[in-house]
Amino acid sequence: NARFKIISDTMPQMIWTSMPDGTLDFFSQSVSTYTGLTHEDIDTQGWLEIVHPDDREENIKLWIDSIQTGKPFICEHRFKRYDGVYRWQLSRALPVRAEDSGKIEMWVGTSTDINDQRTFQRLLETQVAERTQALYEANRDLEKSNAELEQFAFIASHDLQEPLRKIQTFSQMVSEREGDMLSQKGKELFERMNFAAQRMQQLIVDVLSYSRLGGSADTYTSVDLNKILSQIENDYNALLEQKVLYLTFDKLPIIKGIEVQLRQVFANLISNAVKFQSEGIDCAVNIAYSKVKAEDINIQAAYLKAEYYHLFTVTDNGIGFDNAYKQKIFQVFQRLNAAGKYSGTGIGLALVKKIIENHNGIIDASSEEGKGASFFIYFPA
Repeated sequence: NARFKIISDTMPQMIWTSMPDGTLDFFSQSVSTYTGLTHEDIDTQGWLEIVHPDDREENIKLWIDSIQTGKPFICEHRFKRYDGVYRWQLSRALPVRAEDSGKIEMWVGTSTDINDQRTFQRLLETQVAERTQALYEANRDLEKSNAELEQFAFIASHDLQEPLRKIQTFSQMVSEREGDMLSQKGKELFERMNFAAQRMQQLIVDVLSYSRLGGSADTYTSVDLNKILSQIENDYNALLEQKVLYLTFDKLPIIKGIEVQLRQVFANLISNAVKFQSEGIDCAVNIAYSKVKAEDINIQAAYLKAEYYHLFTVTDNGIGFDNAYKQKIFQVFQRLNAAGKYSGTGIGLALVKKIIENHNGIIDASSEEGKGASFFIYFPA
């Protein structure tokens, strides 16, 4: 008993014991130190006087349940300190049973100050609630913005393109019916007007394609890239009049992805190679394939999560570009060449980059002016 009292009095926790029926019969010195009450005061006034009035009912309920069932007593409640301040305590009590009969001989309990933890927890809960509300409001604004974008996309698909179609139609009608009455300068102006309308229409189509990528509801399927590239080669050679596309590619894997988007990636890269081809030279594009470890990829990308990646290296023999601009070419509306010399809207490579990122991949490029370009595409294996 003496040893137990010495140990209990030197511990910061409040220690107490009770008889089998739940009557408290011992308090450590820390109880008196905390409450400012003597043992006689506690015996006279009762243990519950220390407990906050709002916590007493739950305290009694849990204590009675433990006495009746023999289950451990666990309760979080507030104790009144000597200065009148209430602080949260975590109280636990375990039954001590007789070795021979298993009957409860006494209960040994502790009460530990957890007020700082509770205060911190309450602060965190408040912050979480505030962040949750802010996130809810941001999501609501995003939904509103998306709805407005969908409405804009509808307008762009119909209302904006309709006047352009009329401009092209009337321009063609004037050229065909009144062409003989126009001067050479007038004919040139009509051609320029028609070309501008075509560019505007293509720009609208490309912007819509770019904006719709993020919300694609298409599902992933197994995509045979060999078939896709063969189809692209046939399509281009059927369309090209003065040039020939020589497309070569390794045996390519079947990968998981959205087929229509993956087709657009390679079609856009090949289209760029055809578009930016040197004068008098047929376009040659080669697609090499290998499988690489993520740790061997020399690109600073925080989202490299797969262990292995499919690497597709698309190389052409076009006019190339200054390697200093290799990041600029993937930005929307960024062009390195004059619009009058080379067609396009400046969205093609931005579209490629966005599709690849939709598939959790990355793209890089390397080039030298006059010596073609290489694009490196990484898809998770």
